[in-house]
Amino acid sequence: MYKILIADDEALEREALSFFIRQSNLDIEEIIECSDGNDVVKKTLLYHPDIIILDINMPGLSGLDAFEQFKNADYPFKVIFSTAYDYFEYARKALKLGAMDFLVKPVKKEQFLTALNKAAEELEEETEAAKWDKRVKNMLDHMGQKILARLATGKIDEDVLYYLDTLGIPFEAEGAVFCAWNAGDIDENLKKEALDEIKENLSYFDIKVLSQWRNATATFIVFFPEGFSAEDIKLIEECIRRGFLNKRLPLICGRGSTFEDISQIEKSFDEARASIGDIQEFQDENADEEQIKNVDGLAAVKNIREFIDTNYEKHLTLDMIAEKAGYSKFYLNRLFKQHTDRTIMDYLIQTRINKAKELLRHEEYTVKQISAMVGYSEPNYFTITFKKAEGISPIKYRYQFQEEGR
Repeated sequence: MYKILIADDEALEREALSFFIRQSNLDIEEIIECSDGNDVVKKTLLYHPDIIILDINMPGLSGLDAFEQFKNADYPFKVIFSTAYDYFEYARKALKLGAMDFLVKPVKKEQFLTALNKAAEELEEETEAAKWDKRVKNMLDHMGQKILARLATGKIDEDVLYYLDTLGIPFEAEGAVFCAWNAGDIDENLKKEALDEIKENLSYFDIKVLSQWRNATATFIVFFPEGFSAEDIKLIEECIRRGFLNKRLPLICGRGSTFEDISQIEKSFDEARASIGDIQEFQDENADEEQIKNVDGLAAVKNIREFIDTNYEKHLTLDMIAEKAGYSKFYLNRLFKQHTDRTIMDYLIQTRINKAKELLRHEEYTVKQISAMVGYSEPNYFTITFKKAEGISPIKYRYQFQEEGR
């Protein structure tokens, strides 16, 4: 149902427009009338009309000046201006302010109803779009919590990389994990409000965050923007503390060490939990470093490559590769990069792409089949990854190869 406000200093004009509105097919809840600009501002902010028919020339504030005062009202509405003067400058300014239409008096019924229905249609479309955006946001938040859990436990696979890629977060992203703990019983809505406020505040600094509550612990995986310094970490800690304090939630906050790529997030997560007493401190945090110093790096990298080369079509995670290598996944990627100048996941992706190129040179399999054959459960992600690596889509690659062979 629609609330419609008619603002005109001429009673006959208001009566005529009210008559037209009642003859429309719209479901009308209320028609509100105003005769001057000051009254328009008050009633708009008080009653929240959906559609506003606004005369430009009125006593007090003009229609344009009134619109200036309420145009940023925090709810969706549409404005249609009307005037007895066909002045281009009036129309230009009205549309620049965000008006939907500009009508010249005497307003004809057909013209008015067309504008009115158009306003209603746009409002309906925007409402549906807003609902869809909210559903998408909720879905991404829900997925983000699952991705956070995988990152925090080192289970890095295709789904994790795909999700991070949609957020513009590369494998080599730097950041840190922050945890906050409160032993009290906290309302679930209050928890969500606190996380939303903290994420919004951090977004002002171009900081991307994955967050979740699990029991009494809030976790934030924070990805630093380019050029972020160690000093700026204090800003993040302050934003997190302030967000909880604003909701009157006194929590103990801590953080883990800075990670250099997403393979090190699990270590930062465990350190953040240890800093708030959620788990015990590590007995020997340098043990893995010593282990790497004592292994034959080239031999280890050779074994990792051979494992990937013979298992690329499987659902591989960094956890699985680390287990096969026989030592900590915290430093596995660092060892591999020291000897190859690339990450393990980069090598896995390139192995899959090279195999896909071989298969694409023949017409025996579809792109969807090939994506599954090289280890991708999601064909769309395979296409995105292939295009990022080769600069063209899989289908175009196949077409170009066939053209070159003729």
